Amino acid sequence: MELGIICSILYLPFALVLMSMRPSPLIAFMVVPHLASMAAIIYALWFSARQITTLTNGHGFLAGTLGRFFLIWYFPIGIWFLQPFVRRVLGAQQGIQPDAPAVGGDAG
Repeated sequence: MELGIICSILYLPFALVLMSMRPSPLIAFMVVPHLASMAAIIYALWFSARQITTLTNGHGFLAGTLGRFFLIWYFPIGIWFLQPFVRRVLGAQQGIQPDAPAVGGDAG
């Protein structure tokens, strides 16, 4: 996690400097880190979707994983579908009622 944050902090200023130079002598060196970061993002989204699918079905199959992948990818829309689903599944595994108040709620 810390490595990802450090890479982001260093990558952004470096990219801005290289993109502002005309003609950019090192633009070819920007392709590899950019593609690597895109691959890491896609892998993290796929891993999360596969974990949610495996949590519900016991195994990750392509159709369920792909649907959840796009729900995670389009987060502002997908969270409305994923969050209640994940809460229900995790609550069922831990023996918690879905409508139970949150921990630390009003004690009365």
